[in-house]
Amino acid sequence: MSDSRVSNKIAFLLKEDVDFIEKMAAEYRLSFQDCRQLEIIASDLRRWDEGTLKTIWYDPENPRVQGKDRRKKAMDAVKDCWENLKSDPKDYSGFKPDYKAAPVDSRLSEQPAGNPILGRCPVASEKTRCCNLQTLDAVINCGFDCSYCSI
Repeated sequence: MSDSRVSNKIAFLLKEDVDFIEKMAAEYRLSFQDCRQLEIIASDLRRWDEGTLKTIWYDPENPRVQGKDRRKKAMDAVKDCWENLKSDPKDYSGFKPDYKAAPVDSRLSEQPAGNPILGRCPVASEKTRCCNLQTLDAVINCGFDCSYCSI
């Protein structure tokens, strides 16, 4: 039972989330925009490590609440929970990244400079307005190939 209102084009949206949204779309007769909002919320919950959409889903238990009112109450409850999670202060104390940083292989090499490192400002000329201070060329043969590199 694949509902065309559920797209699964959002990163971190697992099949479990898609299946749940499809089930709720059929049961609550959700609109395309409702399904899209649920996809975003489900993705955010996964990224924030706050569980799944199923864990925050609210089903109004009052048997007199039916149809649009039932859908509105359920969607409002999910959105309220999502907004509360977004507005809570951030806490990274329990954060553990899922990846290991690659070791950086850096090598320093020293070469005697043939030119003095203290020189005239490279933009100074008769056609420019310049204070004619001397500059310190901090990097020689820089890999970024900037036109002007001095401190």
